[in-house]
Amino acid sequence: MGRPKKYTPEFIEKEAAALLVYADEANLPFKQDFARQRGYYSQLMSQFAKESEAFYEALKKLEDVQVVKLVKGMLAKKIDVTAAIFTLKNVAGWRDKRSTEHEFDDGTKRLLQAALIKKDKVK
Repeated sequence: MGRPKKYTPEFIEKEAAALLVYADEANLPFKQDFARQRGYYSQLMSQFAKESEAFYEALKKLEDVQVVKLVKGMLAKKIDVTAAIFTLKNVAGWRDKRSTEHEFDDGTKRLLQAALIKKDKVK
């Protein structure tokens, strides 16, 4: 007989319900803060999400609420814009998008087109 499982399916379901409440009520929700308040480390939440669809959905809702609250706070100038953007890059996958357009003169365009035609003929 092995050790009894500390985090039972029933426990995880209760945590999912508590996480939904926390996401709605916290001024700015973070999963690390929730886990700390609940007495376990935040990495366990990934395991809970694998074991429970309800917890997975609650965790995704928390992430959405977090982004919304960060953006609204930033736009209302209640949260430092630089700090909010930095946080969104780390927790929400925001990235800077850089776009570069190249323009070529007609001679360069003809050379590139000829090179592409030659490449296609080699295949």
